[in-house]
Amino acid sequence: ELAKARTEIQDTLRAEEERFLATLENGERRLEELLSKGAALTGEQAFQLYETFGFPFELTQEICRKRGVAVDAESFRTAQEGAAETARAGWKGSGETSQAAYEKVAAELPGFKAEFHGYQKISIKTQVARLLKDGHAVQTLAPGDEGEVVLRSTPFYPEGGGQVGDQGRLCDDVDPEKTIAEVKDTQRPHPNLIVHSVRALKTLRADMPLWAKVDPEKRRTTAYHHTATHLLNEALRRVLGAGVRQAGSLVAPDRLRFDFTHPKPMTQEELAKVEAIVNEAIQSDIPVHPEERPAADIAALGATTLLGENYGAKPRFLLIGKTGWKDPQDRFSLELCGGTHVSRTGEIQSFKIVKETSVAAGIRRIEAVAGPALEQLERQQEDKDRQALKDGLQRYIELTSLIQTLSGKPYKDVIQKFPDAASAPITDVRRALGGLRELEKILKSEIGGLKEAKLAHEAKMGQVLLEVGGVKLSVQKFESAEAQTLRTISDQVKREMGTGVVFLGATAENRLSFVVSVTQDLVEKGVDASAIARQVAAIQKGKAGGRKDFAQGGGPDADWETVVNAVKGSLRG
Repeated sequence: ELAKARTEIQDTLRAEEERFLATLENGERRLEELLSKGAALTGEQAFQLYETFGFPFELTQEICRKRGVAVDAESFRTAQEGAAETARAGWKGSGETSQAAYEKVAAELPGFKAEFHGYQKISIKTQVARLLKDGHAVQTLAPGDEGEVVLRSTPFYPEGGGQVGDQGRLCDDVDPEKTIAEVKDTQRPHPNLIVHSVRALKTLRADMPLWAKVDPEKRRTTAYHHTATHLLNEALRRVLGAGVRQAGSLVAPDRLRFDFTHPKPMTQEELAKVEAIVNEAIQSDIPVHPEERPAADIAALGATTLLGENYGAKPRFLLIGKTGWKDPQDRFSLELCGGTHVSRTGEIQSFKIVKETSVAAGIRRIEAVAGPALEQLERQQEDKDRQALKDGLQRYIELTSLIQTLSGKPYKDVIQKFPDAASAPITDVRRALGGLRELEKILKSEIGGLKEAKLAHEAKMGQVLLEVGGVKLSVQKFESAEAQTLRTISDQVKREMGTGVVFLGATAENRLSFVVSVTQDLVEKGVDASAIARQVAAIQKGKAGGRKDFAQGGGPDADWETVVNAVKGSLRG
C-alpha cells in the first residue's frame, strides 16, 4: 500500500509542511503583537495562540525565553484543562445516556437480533419489541408523542455506510393503509437493535403487531444516489489514479457527497472526465449484483474497500458488471457495501457533479445529484435564473432613472431588447442575463462618472479659498460623497492651485469623512497631511491616518466650522 501511494504520500507531506509553516508564520505574527503590549505573556494568551492559531506552546516558550519574557505555564495548563472539560461535557450530553438505554434494551432481550428484510421488501408485517421515550422504556406512546420503536423485523434500512436511514410509516395490522406512526429516521445504535425514530399518530403499544412500510420514493431515489456513488468512486480511480481512497460519504434521497484522498483541487477537465465516465456507465444500463461471499474473496477479486473497516467473515459484495458473478473480473466496479441499490445502472437516468471542494488536508469532496434530484435541481436553477433576470431588469430601471436624474436627459430605452423573464425559453433568459450583467457594470460606471462630474461642479461652485500663515487652503463640504471621489476631487483642486492644502469633507448618516491633500512643495517645507488629519479626527473622536502628502479619516459628525478651524490651527502651528 505504501509503495502504491508513494506519490500521494509525498504530496500530502509536502502540503502538511507548507500548512505548518503558514501556521507558524501566523502564530509568530500574533505573538509579536502580544509581546509588544506587555512585559509578560499570560497563560490564557499562550493558550489562545495554541487553540486558535495551532501555535505549539513549546515554541511560544522558546521565543519568549530568547526575549527574556516570562510565560505563565500553570495558567496555560489551567486554560487547556478548562477547554477539555467543556468539550467532554458537550460529548456527554450528546449521547451517553441514550447509549446506556440501548444497552439496557439489548440486555432485556437475550438472544434477540432485529431482522432486516429491506433488501427484498419495503413493506412487511412485524411486531413491536420495545418502545422508548426520552431514553426510557415505556409501555405506550400516545398520539403526538415522539419516541423510538424497536421492531422484531423491519424493512427500514438503518443509517450506515454513508446512507441515511429510511423513512416511512408504521400502519395498523388489520388495515395496512391506516397510519399509526410516522418514521422519521432509522438507526442501529447497538449491533442487535434497529431503532426507528417516530411520531405517534395513534396509540403505540409494546408487543403490538403492525405493518412497517418504507417510503418507496425516498428509498428509490436514495438507491439512485448510492449506486451512483459506486460509479463515482470507480470513475475517480480511473481519472486520478488507483491511489484514490474513499474518506467518507453521504447518500440521501436528494444528493450524494463523496470524500476522497487527493492532494490538490481537481481541474475542470478531470471533473468533466469523471462525470462522463459515470454517465456512460448509466447509459450502458449495467446490471448490479449484490451477494454475500467469503471474506477471502476481497483480496482474491481485488474488491475496493474502506481502509481499516472490518467486514466480517461473509461480507456483502456489490458487483457492477455485464456478466455478473459468472465472470467477476469483467466489471465496471466491485466494492463491499451493505446499502440499498438499483438493479441496473440505467435506472439512475442521469448524474451531475455540483461542486468539488476541500474538506481537510489531502481530502477533497464532490457533491452530486442523480435521477429526479437532478431534474429538481435544474428546475430550481431555472427558477433562480428567471428571478435573477426580473431583479436585473428592475435594477436596470433604477439605474437608468438615476442616470436621468444626474444628467437631466432621457436615457435611451433598451429594455425592450430583453426577453420576458417568466415565459421566454430558459436559454434566452440565461443569454440575456449575461448581457444584462455586463450592461449593469456599464451603467454603474456611467453613474460613477456623473456623480464625480456633479461633485466636481459643486466643488467649483462651493469652494472656499483661504490663506493661513502664507499657505493657500481650499475647503469644501459635500453631501454623501465616497472617499475615493473626495480623493479624485482633491487631486484636481490641488493641480489647479499649484501650491496649497486641500481639505474636503462629506457627511452621511451622522458621520463625517474627510481627506487632506498637500502639494509636494509644502510637504518639503514641513506641512504634514497625516498630522492635520489626526488633529481633525481627535475633535470628532474618530480615526485618521495616511502619508505626509495625503491622509484621510472619519468619525461622528462634528461642527464644520470647528473642523475647519482645527485645520487652520494646524497650518498656523
